Amino acid sequence: MSGNIGMALLLIGLGLWFLTHISPSILVGKRQQLVYVLGKGAYRGIFTALILVSLALIVFGWRASVPTPIYEPPNWGRHLSWLLMPAALILFVSGFFRTNLKRLVRHPQLVSVALWSACHLFSNGDARSLVLFGGVGAWALLSIITINLRDGRWRKPHPAPWVRDLTTVSIGAAVYVLALFAHPYLSGVSVVGA
Repeated sequence: MSGNIGMALLLIGLGLWFLTHISPSILVGKRQQLVYVLGKGAYRGIFTALILVSLALIVFGWRASVPTPIYEPPNWGRHLSWLLMPAALILFVSGFFRTNLKRLVRHPQLVSVALWSACHLFSNGDARSLVLFGGVGAWALLSIITINLRDGRWRKPHPAPWVRDLTTVSIGAAVYVLALFAHPYLSGVSVVGA
């Protein structure tokens, strides 16, 4: 597969990801109509299928793209990424549970994705990285803005038992270790020993 086809798949996957995720927050009425017509289960099934297709296109497109240099990442970028990625994954995991982190950060998973994107842009300066991580980071920030506009003023959740925060940190740390070893299989790039 040529690098051009790989970049095309990457762009199509990102476009599908962006449209699938952003539509519910800006087209609220259309989403409600679709849920009414299709039923909640079918709507969720279609939404999930579109997300899985977009992820497959992103992974295949990434792996088939040629990493053409665009800029030189800073020498400290990789070290900063090693420090910030555990925090990003802990934030992401916290989105699934009722934790006190949600009292500090309104959108922990979207902030996590933006942080993940920034870490990768500090570590990589090639075209496919700029497209993928810049695109996903922009999507996360735009999603935060559109959701805030849709939902209005933030009402912080009630305090949660601290054991949930400890559990979240433990799971996030475990996901970080798994991600280090899964990285070469997903992206073709090893970060262990890099």
